[in-house]
Amino acid sequence: MEQKKSLQPPNDERTRKPSWWNTALIGLICFTAGLFIGGNFAGRTALQRPQPASINGLPPGHPPIDAAGMPNPSAQSSDVAAADPNFDDPAVRAEIERTNNPAELIAIGNREFDAVPRRSALAAAAYEKALKLQPNNPDVLTDLGITYRDMGRYEDAVRAFRTAAKLDPKHANSRYNTGVVLLHDLNDVKGAIAAWEEYLKVAPNGEHAEEVKRSIAELKRQTANQ
Repeated sequence: MEQKKSLQPPNDERTRKPSWWNTALIGLICFTAGLFIGGNFAGRTALQRPQPASINGLPPGHPPIDAAGMPNPSAQSSDVAAADPNFDDPAVRAEIERTNNPAELIAIGNREFDAVPRRSALAAAAYEKALKLQPNNPDVLTDLGITYRDMGRYEDAVRAFRTAAKLDPKHANSRYNTGVVLLHDLNDVKGAIAAWEEYLKVAPNGEHAEEVKRSIAELKRQTANQ
């Protein structure tokens, strides 16, 4: 399986007004931008868009998610902006309805996930049905979480990522994405720190490890000064 993506924090018109800690971190973001963008949401599941399912690879053609949490401001909107949560296609819905084969459903989900722009609602529908037939797939849950985030279903996204993390003690991208959504979409600083600390336990030398370490340190410093 080709590596999945990480989530990138949003930064477009749909993004809520930055809170105090977001402003305080601009300097840090600019400093680390080169490293973070180098990954370019290189794996789907790492919020280089929220990061896609597995660190070791996604299904063929599956893009990565990137979300180190503190990417270059100019790139922060790329993941959400690359998705069309309102797109629908009756033909694809019929395709999903016709099959009860989990592998086929995952393939449909990956195809819609990888479309440009990402067809989030269709990908989610395929992944949801696949998980009903074959539950406990952390990679599919992680990609499902990304599509939920596209649709503004942030709590559902966090639930999907956390379920993936419970299923696979070494699943780094799901933990990374949890932190991204908690911080950037739900304004839960403490929750984001906890999720990223779990990420570092699982992937101490991971793709986003250095950025996450700096982000955690800065968030802790800012909260201590409140």
